[in-house]
Amino acid sequence: MPSKAVPESAERYGSVLDQLLEGFQVLDRRWRYLYVNDAVVAQARRTRAELLDRSMLELYPGIEQTPLFAVLERCMRERVSAEFVNHFTYPDGQRAWFELRIRPVPEGLVMLSMDITDRKALEERVRQSQRLDAAGRMAAGLAHDFGNLLTAIRGSVALARRRKPDAPVRDDLDLALQATARAEALVEQLMDFCRRRDVDPRVLSPADRVRDFADLLGRAIGRQYALRLELGPSPAIRIDGGAFEQMLLNFVVNAAEAGPDGGPITIATGDVLFEGEAHFGPITLPPGRYAALTVSDAGSGMTAAVAEHIFEPFFTTKGDAHGTGLGLSTCYGIVRQAAGAIAVCSEPGQGTAFTVYLPAAD
Repeated sequence: MPSKAVPESAERYGSVLDQLLEGFQVLDRRWRYLYVNDAVVAQARRTRAELLDRSMLELYPGIEQTPLFAVLERCMRERVSAEFVNHFTYPDGQRAWFELRIRPVPEGLVMLSMDITDRKALEERVRQSQRLDAAGRMAAGLAHDFGNLLTAIRGSVALARRRKPDAPVRDDLDLALQATARAEALVEQLMDFCRRRDVDPRVLSPADRVRDFADLLGRAIGRQYALRLELGPSPAIRIDGGAFEQMLLNFVVNAAEAGPDGGPITIATGDVLFEGEAHFGPITLPPGRYAALTVSDAGSGMTAAVAEHIFEPFFTTKGDAHGTGLGLSTCYGIVRQAAGAIAVCSEPGQGTAFTVYLPAAD
């Protein structure tokens, strides 16, 4: 029941206020809750009995040190209104955003609170998508210019080598040719990431393709890694075969580099049905049937802060001497070109699993 000190209008129209999506709460001058509607109860994750006639300072220890309380104090003291966006962390660690409107009333303050967590998450997904798109356009321009330079370098080195120089010089030229070949491979990865290369999408079975490619994958990562295949039934997909193999190779090599002491690398395939929209960072997949491809390792894992950036081009945790930061970016571009999405599951010390969802072919 509402507190006896609550404004009569709030008590009279309590059933109406409970229909609001926006939280409606009345605080007295000692920061006690005089009235809360159903939306406030849901937002606070407490019962109405736990809130009414109890002080905000008692319910939320430390709140007096927050920017929110500073705004509330000013509104209470100066009898002014304010609007404020508050970032709140629940005891279980879950974060939420609330848009607050504060108004002075004779009893103290009225505060209206709207949960905008979903809107904030959508804005962040849009920002991430924009960053990746901008990075893709930049990488495309760099790849084009860099490719032209490599063509000139390769031609000059090859011409010098045809003149049959002495052995030491010839060895140096061979090393230069090898370096240009590696650089050209990086350019190809950039172009794949930017989705500017010609592709030939065809219907293929993920499990069959993984099985046929397994020997090459094993040679690529070395015998010290145990490659396990758990190839369950999955629908056929429509994707460029070479791009699929490159994506798989990048994931497996990344898994091997994540576990310097060896350890198993597992490739699994499966069948997934999304009955509603599925959200993966900035990507939303429509309902439907999807093939799932998972590459998991038993490596060092990564923090959530690192996981937020792993698909950005040139981002790497391996250092300049060991990583280019293009492998996972390339995977992202290939998956997006095939209208799919990537989910990442990782914790420090617990390994990492990348799961690719690709729509079933008609």
